Amino acid sequence: GEAALLIRLLNRRFGPLEPEIERKIRDASLETLALWGDRVLDAQTPEEVFL
Repeated sequence: GEAALLIRLLNRRFGPLEPEIERKIRDASLETLALWGDRVLDAQTPEEVFL
């Protein structure tokens, strides 16, 4: 669901993700995924999503 969508968005925006980033996303709570999902819109780098 949400984790897969966030991974897809990040891949489209920034290219292939490091495996540890994908793992971090898959292990995150729904609340955290929602926060990161909002940040995807403004982030200039994948790292900015996870600040």
